[in-house]
Amino acid sequence: MKECLLPNATDEIVLLLESWSGQTDESIFAAVNTKCKRLQIPPKTTYKIQPLDVYFFRQYKIFTGLISGRIVLDQINLDLKNRNNLLRMHSLVYNQLQSQDFTPMLKYAWYVSGYTEVRAGKFLNLKEILFDFENEDCDESMCQNQAFIKCAYCKMHLCFEDFFVKNHYHY
Repeated sequence: MKECLLPNATDEIVLLLESWSGQTDESIFAAVNTKCKRLQIPPKTTYKIQPLDVYFFRQYKIFTGLISGRIVLDQINLDLKNRNNLLRMHSLVYNQLQSQDFTPMLKYAWYVSGYTEVRAGKFLNLKEILFDFENEDCDESMCQNQAFIKCAYCKMHLCFEDFFVKNHYHY
């Protein structure tokens, strides 16, 4: 709290916390009480009112499922139980979901959870943004593989190797 939250809190902040014991210990928040308003999600309601649980995590799980499914279907010699591979997968997924293309989706999650009255409007889901194409070749030069994904940032069609193995990450 002292090293990460406080230095970045320019105004009053609101923390939306789940009810698990790691977030209910008052001593954790002693240093930030003057700049921090805490709201507690009631027990057993997280799936209804936690914005990430309401919509976003479903999209996240679809993405990780498509990656692991590709590894199995194409018999790619890659073990997702290996820590480095697992970290790479989550880093790439998180990186793609940080694209502005997904902002309306995140706004929708806050709206559906009841924290904002501003509707997100029509938006594209994960499959429509990243996987809505047919029989595209990989855009990397000298690559003859079929595309696995369309990058949310650069819009390049990339095969699994050029996306995952070569770590197609945007800063």
